[in-house]
Amino acid sequence: MSPPKICIVGDNCVDLYPVQTKKFVGGNGVNTAVAVQRNGIHCGYLGIVGNDEDGKLIIETLQKEKIDCQRLRQSEGKTAWTIVHLEDGERIFFEDSLEVQRDFELEEKDYQYLKQYDWVHHTIFSNWNLEGKNQFQDYEKTILEQASSIKESEVNLSIDFSEQNNKDLIQSLGPMSEIGIFSRPGTLDSEIPQILQCLHEAGFALVIMTMGERGAAAFDGQEVFRQSALAVEVIDTLGVGDAFIGSFLSRFVKNASIPSALKHAAEYSAHSCTIEGAF
Repeated sequence: MSPPKICIVGDNCVDLYPVQTKKFVGGNGVNTAVAVQRNGIHCGYLGIVGNDEDGKLIIETLQKEKIDCQRLRQSEGKTAWTIVHLEDGERIFFEDSLEVQRDFELEEKDYQYLKQYDWVHHTIFSNWNLEGKNQFQDYEKTILEQASSIKESEVNLSIDFSEQNNKDLIQSLGPMSEIGIFSRPGTLDSEIPQILQCLHEAGFALVIMTMGERGAAAFDGQEVFRQSALAVEVIDTLGVGDAFIGSFLSRFVKNASIPSALKHAAEYSAHSCTIEGAF
């Protein structure tokens, strides 16, 4: 049996640190792809960049990481960017612009490309400005169409919902997705089992909930698994959630146990906090 392969569908950007006068390649999709590839799984990335210097930087970085980017498109215009401030190592998103990413859509050639992969991980909210659209229904329809087409390719689907909690979308995507990943940093310990149960009932085979410095939890319909965050000297928390997701997937797709994959993800993401930028 050939080794499993994962493709990441989602955003990219350059992270600008004005105080430190530094620039890093980033974005949920790219950060997750790097974590997957660095943890020994062949990874592809499907997204869009501008034809500017930042777009070239992202392509060069992906190629250096040996990530397959043959379906990474370049479009006339600027690459997405985010201005980041640090407060005691905690990243604060100050300002951002999607630029060419506003027009990113999956094409038939993209779905054909995805057929070569065993898993597709989709960062569904990362390339869309919720405040910039008047009708959430239009975006919901687009995501449902993409997920449905991906599933028709007979690949496993993992979805990062981030902190979004649209119940209709979760209920619609649950039956199509093997893994649903949610960021819930403010969740109380007493609330964890009930929240995981509710999310699992939407149809996900496995639900993962990340809670920042309070660690993570997972539920497979039978057992709740908890994983503590590791204590490290934090320099920059940018991309730590993406590092957790990518490193978890890299173990889980190779049939590691859920506790083992969670432990590895906690260790890898803790290390990501000790460097500048997301990776």
